[in-house]
Amino acid sequence: MAKTKYITVEGPVKWAHHLFKEGMDTKFGEKFTLQMYPDAKSKLVLKEAGYRGKWHEDEDGEWTKFSRDNKKQFADRVEEFGPPTVTDGAGRPWDSSVIIGNGSVCSAQLEVFPSKYGVGSRLMEVRVIEHVPYIKAEEGLPVI
Repeated sequence: MAKTKYITVEGPVKWAHHLFKEGMDTKFGEKFTLQMYPDAKSKLVLKEAGYRGKWHEDEDGEWTKFSRDNKKQFADRVEEFGPPTVTDGAGRPWDSSVIIGNGSVCSAQLEVFPSKYGVGSRLMEVRVIEHVPYIKAEEGLPVI
């Protein structure tokens, strides 16, 4: 079986507020998630690593969602992972009160590992390369 490895991918993102405790995605358990539109080089890196995530398409292109469980039940224990590390382009910790707007360009480090279902992945770190400020939508307009 293949060993755990770490890969880094890059591209514009949406819904980055799910990276923090306050915005955690709780639809299917407690998860920290990031919707990314990986560039061509990153798509190749994901393919070569055996990434099995679902791909979707919308008006902005082809995207996938990376995630990290807050906690995970294993046969003999519950392991708490907590949120991924989020930093600015210089590697300084991101101020979680500053919302990362849709269209921001980020790099994401994924842990890719063997699992009983095939290749698994876990979001480890996000670096905000180009920050787009969050703009709250007016009623009837989409959030960007």
